[in-house]
Amino acid sequence: FEALRFKKLMFPVSETDTDFCPACPPGIVPELYAITVCPECFYANHSGRFERFFGSPKERKVFLEEGNSLNRRKFAGGLSFSGRRDFFEALKSFELAGNHCMDIRRAEWDSFYGDLMLKTSWLCRRMGMHLQEQEAQIRALQHYMEIYRPYLGTGSGFPRKAEIMDRLPVGK
Repeated sequence: FEALRFKKLMFPVSETDTDFCPACPPGIVPELYAITVCPECFYANHSGRFERFFGSPKERKVFLEEGNSLNRRKFAGGLSFSGRRDFFEALKSFELAGNHCMDIRRAEWDSFYGDLMLKTSWLCRRMGMHLQEQEAQIRALQHYMEIYRPYLGTGSGFPRKAEIMDRLPVGK
């Protein structure tokens, strides 16, 4: 299928906000097209990472089951993600990708979810939706703190590997 994509090289970034949000020319909103969504199964991922499907054939099979696809289709609410997007389609694409992260719950997807929340806050900022921006920033911060908490030192440097392993949630 075809999908629109934002080309970062077309707009050089000269500075960023304190949360790493790139400064763009007025009217340029790169987050509108940051997530690619399959029009058939509603799989959603960053445009550059879209080919990374699932860790196992079983995960893919479960994801593609008719009932699960139907649930994602309902969640998408009839929106089309293939053509030009506005704020609501972009936000829904981020939500679809976030739901996918929560379903899979694998280590690489954990950091991806934090990235999604951070970029969701950037989208909300650019669209003037300050309450939603703040909510997404809080979710991103909480998520990153949860991920990196096992690696925090206890006063005298970094913890040993065994200590980190004991602190990690099951399956991480």
